[in-house]
Amino acid sequence: MHGLETDPALNEALGGTVKVELEKPLAAIEVTGGPCLPDFLITAARPGAYDHLPGGPGQARHRGRFDPRDRARYVVEVMGSGDPEYEEKKKVTHARMRRIGPVFRMEGGRFGSHDNPLRRQRERIAAAIADDLTRRWKAR
Repeated sequence: MHGLETDPALNEALGGTVKVELEKPLAAIEVTGGPCLPDFLITAARPGAYDHLPGGPGQARHRGRFDPRDRARYVVEVMGSGDPEYEEKKKVTHARMRRIGPVFRMEGGRFGSHDNPLRRQRERIAAAIADDLTRRWKAR
């Protein structure tokens, strides 16, 4: 996600650059409780976790590629309606998505607004993720 890989405070706190991947899932992800299809997934890898490892790139330090000690996942949902029925259905879906990682909500109808444009929403999510990563990995 724009800003996380180049955030000097985050890089300093974690002792290196976080690697970030933004993904648009094309198929539902099966989790406990049923399937869900997030709008976006953000995966952050702890600095150095996937560098220069025996077995080649993509193999985390002897713990497997998807070990939560070396990566964190976040879900981004773009909400497109304020309809109460839509909101109720999304509550169920978001509960499933939280099994993947924390869920961040973006308000699609406000992307062009003066008070909460897309840029501000994106920056808010990046700041929250940076705080979470610092809490998770700073002591390592």
